[in-house]
This record gives sequence, C-alpha cells and structure tokens, in this order.
Amino acid sequence: MNSIANKKTVVKSEIISRSFFKLAKELFTFSLVLYLILLFSETIFPGFVSNNFNLDWVLGIVLLSGIIAAFDPEKLKKKNLKKTKNKKNLGNSVIFHPFNDLKQDEKI
Repeated sequence: MNSIANKKTVVKSEIISRSFFKLAKELFTFSLVLYLILLFSETIFPGFVSNNFNLDWVLGIVLLSGIIAAFDPEKLKKKNLKKTKNKKNLGNSVIFHPFNDLKQDEKI
C-alpha cells in the first residue's frame, strides 16, 4: 500500500515539475518578445514606454524565466545522453582509426 502511494506522489511531482518548466519556457518566450517590442518602441518613440513603467521589470522576468528554463531536467538528460554518445564515438574512432586504413588497403 505504501509503495503505491509513493509511486503516486512521485508521478504527481514529476507532472508538476514538467508543467513548471514548460510554463517557464513559455513565459521566457513571451516575455522576451514583449521586451524586444517594448525596447524597440522606446527607441523609436522616447518616453513612450518609460513614462508608463520600467522596462527593467520585464527584463528581470526574462532573465529569471530563462534561467529556470535552462535547468529543465529533461533537457539536461538529453544533453548528457548526447555527450556520452559523442564520447563513445570519439573513443571508437581513436581506437579503431588505424584499422580503418588496413581495411582500405585490403580492398585495393
């Protein structure tokens, strides 16, 4: 009974974690586009945005959501898998490189 309850809490926490990082990614994209539009409009029309509110708040949201989105566990797992595959391929190419030349010589 306890193991079933533990599995349910683990599944719930994984769902919450995934949705949190997905929200952070979406917030980062939206706030970055909003910041760039507001910065562009402030550059064209000075005081258009800065008279109403400070752009630093939007920049803070961009930075915070970007940092959170960068530490997504799913993304980090994929990067680690790619690194280990690349290391294995590099190791194989270094170890078996001299033998590749022998195979080519035999074909001639």
